[in-house]
Amino acid sequence: MRSYRFVLAVIIFLVAGALVAGYKTKASFNSNVELGDYLEHSDMILSLDESQEYSSIYFDNTIQSVEDLSAKSELIIKAKPSNDRKNFTQAVRSMIEVLEVYKGNKQIEGTNLYLFEPSHFYGKNYFSLGGYQLMQKDKEYILFLKSLKKPTNYSYSEDEAKSYMPVSSYYGKFPIQHNNDSASYLLTRDELDNGIPYSKIQSWDVLTSKEEVLLRFIEIKQAVILSYKN
Repeated sequence: MRSYRFVLAVIIFLVAGALVAGYKTKASFNSNVELGDYLEHSDMILSLDESQEYSSIYFDNTIQSVEDLSAKSELIIKAKPSNDRKNFTQAVRSMIEVLEVYKGNKQIEGTNLYLFEPSHFYGKNYFSLGGYQLMQKDKEYILFLKSLKKPTNYSYSEDEAKSYMPVSSYYGKFPIQHNNDSASYLLTRDELDNGIPYSKIQSWDVLTSKEEVLLRFIEIKQAVILSYKN
């Protein structure tokens, strides 16, 4: 019950505004739903919410440079997702393995943390808040994170104390790729209106229909790889 209340509070914190903006999904809390159950379906359709009116409450998408991003991050790490990933009503909770710490507590290297990713599956839809794209299996990432805010008068359990969220929904996560290809593309209005399958965009780094966001993402990604990749 304690863990239930905490995760529910986290979800409310992440996407309370987005509920008003158009996340017309079931309001109940869906626990114990493995993410893999959804990733195996090829008929999921992307539903993208890029409304800054709501995502700006939780994420800083005004980032202009890697220096700006680093300064606003509490924790900067290289990490990869484990198989322990749960799909909740408004977020995916992923256990991640910390491979290297660039900023923050060095003692967490080699340990596991929880990352609340602001996207989720419901029905036949994959919902993305602020252009966030789920981490992909077997990929390593440079993550720019901040701690979750806890509810008033609530004491963290051990697992809850190591839970984080991205600083930015666009610029908080960059895959480490071993070639010069950038899986970053611009979504068209027709694709969003008519429905684009999740299977088509599953490997993309970021989800956006805004050219300026995509160009900035590519620019910051290049700087991140140069600054943090070993």
